[in-house]
Amino acid sequence: MTNEPAPETYSVLALDIGSVNTRAILFFEADDQYRFIAQGVSPTTLESPLNNINLGIIQAITSLQSTTGAILLDEKSHLIIPGQPDGAGVDQLVITYSAGAPLRIVTLGLLRDVSLKTANKLASAVTGKIVTDISLNDTLSFTSQLDQIQNSQPELLLVAGGIENGALKPMQELTSLLKALVVVLPKDKIPDIIYAGNSSLAAMFQESLKDSVNLQVVPNIRPTIEMENLAPARKKISEIVTNMRAHQWPGLSALGNICTFPPAPASIAYGRILEFLGKSHDPSKGVLGVDLGASSTIFAASNGIHHDLRVYPHGMGEGLAGFLQDVKPEEVLNWLPQELPWNDLLDYFHQKIVFPGSIPSNRTALEYEQAAARAILRKDMFHFFQEWGMENIAFEPIMVSGAVLSNTISPWQTLLMILDGLQPVGISTIILDQHGLTASLGAIAEINPLIPIQILESSAYIPLATVVCPFSEETYGTKILRAVLEYEDGNFNRFDIAQGNLLQIPLAQGQRANLQFEPIRRVMIDPVIPSYGFKVMGGLCGLVIDARGRPIHVPKDPKARIPLLKKWLATG
Repeated sequence: MTNEPAPETYSVLALDIGSVNTRAILFFEADDQYRFIAQGVSPTTLESPLNNINLGIIQAITSLQSTTGAILLDEKSHLIIPGQPDGAGVDQLVITYSAGAPLRIVTLGLLRDVSLKTANKLASAVTGKIVTDISLNDTLSFTSQLDQIQNSQPELLLVAGGIENGALKPMQELTSLLKALVVVLPKDKIPDIIYAGNSSLAAMFQESLKDSVNLQVVPNIRPTIEMENLAPARKKISEIVTNMRAHQWPGLSALGNICTFPPAPASIAYGRILEFLGKSHDPSKGVLGVDLGASSTIFAASNGIHHDLRVYPHGMGEGLAGFLQDVKPEEVLNWLPQELPWNDLLDYFHQKIVFPGSIPSNRTALEYEQAAARAILRKDMFHFFQEWGMENIAFEPIMVSGAVLSNTISPWQTLLMILDGLQPVGISTIILDQHGLTASLGAIAEINPLIPIQILESSAYIPLATVVCPFSEETYGTKILRAVLEYEDGNFNRFDIAQGNLLQIPLAQGQRANLQFEPIRRVMIDPVIPSYGFKVMGGLCGLVIDARGRPIHVPKDPKARIPLLKKWLATG
């Protein structure tokens, strides 16, 4: 977020170019309040046979015009910008994108558990694949390291290592390695390089590699053993990736010229919003954002001090290919309310990979996709917790988005997927970004921070429920808590909570109440807040008590598992 004065802005068009769909999203100011107006959607036209992102963009804007009645394109299908006195056009344009093949990234660092770990974290902020990571304390010879990088065919190379004012000699070895790489690679195969190590060596790197590579120098991402500094490097990697895409995609350069702020990877923009939210919420808990897309899944979290952003190569379209390589069959089958051979699911998922824009045609297909969504969220959440460096973190709020989460039969189906997949602990508010606005708001924040603030607080974001997830080691069915919910009108709702139960308690969206617990057995309500009394607010699914334990145990025996899954689904 920037603190500079916002420009005079009445309308903003956000273009989001995804791997499956391109969306044109309109925001408008009226009565000193910015609002999300509508969005137009069209299939992304990046791939063959069209090979031009502009076609999908024009179709999405045309759809938006039809929905709103606004005039945004001229007679030649060019965007009208800035807005005209007659109301035609828009004042500002921003672009985010997640389409395109994952970047091939090589990371180099001094110590594997220090600088290289941070370099890998930086690489994980965009849609890419770390094809090789090399530490100078590895046992590989110089020649083997050179061969490994060359065979990886990288598009981007990240160099880190050496704390500020630290030893110079070990890092000088990296200079020799990069100089040799430049010699052996054809000129058109030399990757872009970001140097993010000891700043004392930056000039030496620039001098050694001048005129032979596109070398960008950023502040040290690991200035001390304990400290990371990723923000400047993330900004630079965003610029480099955008330049790459502009060369690959006809039309992006022209659009970039009329953008108010340069186009950015959706993940970088998404992380920017979560970092902002982390500074305005309870620092003892932090905020979590998850976007389950077609080709990848974004996880971002912040507690105001510690920020993390990761893109995992798992998704509900093309991203199923990587997911199926990493998953065990039971991790998906255990979430199906029916008994089914794994090969039947594989057949469906392989079709989904080929036709990622297809939608489930029946309830069975919907169950397949929702089972996969649970498994993807569970697997990626597990890795994110490991990389975040803490366990059993109670986030508040948790913000989620993705077509598979929004396009459900009921809000309860959405909430249950989130609870089964993310398995939050403590007390959290679950918020659904049903229109997928968060990344676009992250881009808009660079030009006018007031817009995302107002949109995030609007009805465009739907509170699904306040969820309480107490933890106890008691056996299934044992009563662990008594609870009293006191409504604003003075009425009470008293209920008991047994280990293993999933309860939905009536509490209207936006309605506030006081929730008081009385422990019957040893139980932890929230790992951060040592209290038995809380103020809660209702959502579409009311107040939800999830006492199924962590991790949630799903029986392997289908005769026990299937009735239990159906029982949980029927709770809402």
